[in-house]
Amino acid sequence: AVSVVEISRDGKIAKTWLGDAFRKDLRLDWFCGFEFLPNGHLVVANRLGHGAQGKGPHLVEVDADNKLVWSWDDHVAAKQITHFLMLDDK
Repeated sequence: AVSVVEISRDGKIAKTWLGDAFRKDLRLDWFCGFEFLPNGHLVVANRLGHGAQGKGPHLVEVDADNKLVWSWDDHVAAKQITHFLMLDDK
C-alpha cells in the first residue's frame, strides 16, 4: 500500500507515512528502501517494477506531517532504485 507504518509496542498503528492517497498523484509503485532523517523526514525508494518503469519518481521525501518535500527521477541515469544511503555534510 505504498506506505511506511510505525507500530507501537501494543501492536497498534502509531503513524503512517505516504499511503494509498499518494499512490496516484505521486505515481508510487512499490517501496523497497527507506530512511528516517534526523529532522524527522522520511525518504523512500519507489521501485518502478511490474510495468511501471519510467513512470514515476525513484526517490520521494516527505516531512513529519506527511507532506512532499521533494522527489527525484532520472530514467536515463537509473532504471530502478531499490536502496539508497543518505549522506550528510558533516
